[in-house]
Amino acid sequence: MKQATNTTQLFVVLLALLVLCMACPEPEIQTGKVTTGATDLSGSELDHLPLVQITPDDGGIRLLAKRIKRWYSVLTFAEISAGRSSVGTDVDKYKHAPWPVKCGHQWVRYCFKDEHSADLLLETLAHAIVLWHPASQYSGLAVQPDTACFDPSDSTSNYRCICGRQENGQETDVDALVIGDGRESSDKTKWPAYSVTILGYNYVEPERAGRHWMIFGGFNTANTAGMTPAQLKSDHIRTMAHELGHAMGLDHEHQRPDVNTFVAFDCEWNVGYPEAAARAMASNQYFQAIETVEERMATVCSRSDYATKFWPRYLPWIIGSEFKSKATQDYAGDNEPFDYGSIMIYSSTLGFRLAGSQRDARVNFKIPMLRKRKDKTRSFPDSLFFQGGNREPGLARISAWDIRRVAALYPGTATQQRDAAGLGVNGVNWNPVAYSIAGLVPSWTLQPAPLDVAYADLDGNLLGDAPAAAADAGDVDLAAAALDDLALEGETGTGD
Repeated sequence: MKQATNTTQLFVVLLALLVLCMACPEPEIQTGKVTTGATDLSGSELDHLPLVQITPDDGGIRLLAKRIKRWYSVLTFAEISAGRSSVGTDVDKYKHAPWPVKCGHQWVRYCFKDEHSADLLLETLAHAIVLWHPASQYSGLAVQPDTACFDPSDSTSNYRCICGRQENGQETDVDALVIGDGRESSDKTKWPAYSVTILGYNYVEPERAGRHWMIFGGFNTANTAGMTPAQLKSDHIRTMAHELGHAMGLDHEHQRPDVNTFVAFDCEWNVGYPEAAARAMASNQYFQAIETVEERMATVCSRSDYATKFWPRYLPWIIGSEFKSKATQDYAGDNEPFDYGSIMIYSSTLGFRLAGSQRDARVNFKIPMLRKRKDKTRSFPDSLFFQGGNREPGLARISAWDIRRVAALYPGTATQQRDAAGLGVNGVNWNPVAYSIAGLVPSWTLQPAPLDVAYADLDGNLLGDAPAAAADAGDVDLAAAALDDLALEGETGTGD
């Protein structure tokens, strides 16, 4: 197989904005800065961002009816114009779509909900922005502070951009992605047990502030027991990068309608299964002739309506075609690979529960998701896969196919589109690169994770260039692997 060049191309890019006009700054090789922020909007509409909603027919966790054939995401503008969705060809009718073109760019523009969210999340967000920045080599996308947070006096942007009026007199845009830590200003002791983010851009209510939002609950200490400070920091960054993917318009790889070709699910080993089973066994009216706990839970684990009632926490594992009856119609047929190394996939061990003694991981740990292998075997560590392509959260990266997804939603120049089309093909990966944000992220050299994909016949880079778990570690410590993922345990996908 032809391999991508090993030559490291080192680009030190200081992410910031250089103004062309107050409304249209440009990304440039400049330095960013950190200031104290602006108006705190506590008590406003932004102080009451919605939590997880599981209304059966309202997008968000309920996945969209129409998907791009090649992957799971919102539709491109071209597909909307071509009538690929029953919603129609008018983008203003879409609650989930790519971010609009402003000033010649398609940027995800953010601000922090309040001061305490900025205090807690700024460093994590900055690192996640850098983690996604390789995609900017191949697309027109960037994650940037809202344009109101640009300072014309020194041509820099404030990454600690607080929603509201800035010191320069500008107001953040009503369509900015509002990022919060989930705590109310009146009670900062209460944390959400999950992270959840809007899927793409909402064109339906153009004047409603706060309609684009992220609630980041990764700092809930209940989700981080047993992790070292370094592991926590890396896991928070990986989780934030995953959430930014949702904001861009990307869905979970493990919820693709064709996922059963590639992944073996075992919901019995997800946290909450015994309690959900008890609820199901106590509700005969919903199951009629289905009598055994195994049969009832098979229904709960495969249908969104039953999961909503008996086990809402399992919804992010439900296959997408079970949410909307037409979900598969615009999905099948392009033979694009399943991406085990995507930043948008859950790790095999995420959400697992213990069974018996922890001393023998092979016997007493059961795993919620394992890759299917052409030889029908199950072996550790080869059957495991991890978000971002590596068991170690500090080595998690966006994948070549993540970049291809973004490049389709946010096409760049002709050269960028050509280069993006070659990613993931014949072993071609994105080039190693280094980025920094002054005062926030020191120069960080990013090496791509090995390609780890499979096609419908389970041929291809079945295990990538190296096992995704640990190349030289021998037997994988599944207890440690699970702890790596505990901070994501409550992540519930793409709420609305």
